Amino acid sequence: MPSSDRDASLLCTFTLHLLETLQELGYDPTPFMQRHKLRWQHLKQASARLPCATYFDLVEDILSETQHPGLGLEAGKNMTLIDQGLLGYTLYSCENLGKAFELYQKYGDTMGQSFRGLLHTDNKHAYFTQMHTESELQSRPAVLRYEVEMEFSLWLKLGQALSSQNSWWEEIHLTFPEPNYSDLYQQQFACPLLFEQPYNQFVFAKALLDKPFDTFNPTTADLLEVQCAELFKELSHQGGFSGEIQHLLARCAGRYPDIKQVCEHFNISESTLRRRLTAEGTSYKQLLLSFRLELACRYLKETQLSITEIAYLVGYTEPVNFFRAFQRKLRTTPQAYRSAETSA
Repeated sequence: MPSSDRDASLLCTFTLHLLETLQELGYDPTPFMQRHKLRWQHLKQASARLPCATYFDLVEDILSETQHPGLGLEAGKNMTLIDQGLLGYTLYSCENLGKAFELYQKYGDTMGQSFRGLLHTDNKHAYFTQMHTESELQSRPAVLRYEVEMEFSLWLKLGQALSSQNSWWEEIHLTFPEPNYSDLYQQQFACPLLFEQPYNQFVFAKALLDKPFDTFNPTTADLLEVQCAELFKELSHQGGFSGEIQHLLARCAGRYPDIKQVCEHFNISESTLRRRLTAEGTSYKQLLLSFRLELACRYLKETQLSITEIAYLVGYTEPVNFFRAFQRKLRTTPQAYRSAETSA
């Protein structure tokens, strides 16, 4: 994913965890936030937007000034599946680790991840390779190492949470030279480490891919995969300013912003937003309605959720309002639409 596209809310989550980790380690994050014009309140907003360059500059600044060993390992330890947003919830509901890797490979970089995961296997082992998608990281080796440390630390926790095994990796390969704090890697990962390797990857028993998750929920898993697919579709095909707003809506997963929040997100006035959308033949109200109803149609076709559940999932607090909006826009009822689609 190009740097210009990787400005999802996930970067705000990563930034918050880094700043909170600094506090826990005894550093004052205030000077860093001031230098990079960041505010706690903004970072915590559901629709917050953070340019990739700002995030990289912040990480590089912190690493340079603190020189704290293994800062990425510390930041990764503080993150959870929930912090990964829609993708995290989806992985948590998967049937097994193999399915989790499949979905991560398919949707990870779309959700704002800086790495693309590639899984391959032989007779006994599975190899998960993390290929960074940000060309800018090549010129920022300290930031790249931080991102790898954080990503691997997070995957260790994810595997432990999902497979109920504290030590599920058999070997770790890292592209960079062995640091003077490699003992911290050993303490955290508890497996052999190989530095200056062709790829950043971890190796584990192939049999773990089929181990069922205790957290598996078929209905929830199907629903969340539909949401991931919808997000992927929106981010892959939309263009113009309308497309940028669709991207924002897709990432909000049911907690849709009002027009004021959208303006704050893009740092423009309401009159500017209206003017730009009018030039594209639409309005925010129309975009939001179309997005919610398109998503509702997918739920009606691809899940067994009730009409009421679908109404809540697409952001309607009153199911009757969803019913009216659906009938007015599509000239049919949600139930009739489902019946027609499933019998086709």
